Amino acid sequence: MAIITLAPAARFPEFSLRSSRGETVTLDSLLSLGKPLVIVFRATWCKPCNKQLVSIRTYIEDLHNNPGFITIAICEDDPRSIRYARGTAKKEGWDHLLIL
Repeated sequence: MAIITLAPAARFPEFSLRSSRGETVTLDSLLSLGKPLVIVFRATWCKPCNKQLVSIRTYIEDLHNNPGFITIAICEDDPRSIRYARGTAKKEGWDHLLIL
């Protein structure tokens, strides 16, 4: 697992992506909520990603259940894999925002 810490005043690159719910999600829209943001990058086909998910599941679930944090998963799957990515998220108990 890689944890990246940005220097004060450093900014993560802006993004605009579609969520599994069909909504457009931007970095600015998430940051405007004024809460710490945890982003997990993964792909359903990536074996190391799936192993990482198992090892950090409890940590991410604790953050997700804490209303003081926003947790999202950005899946780097092929658009044709959306159904599979949704199924994997449901199976893993990740009912938070899934960005595909």
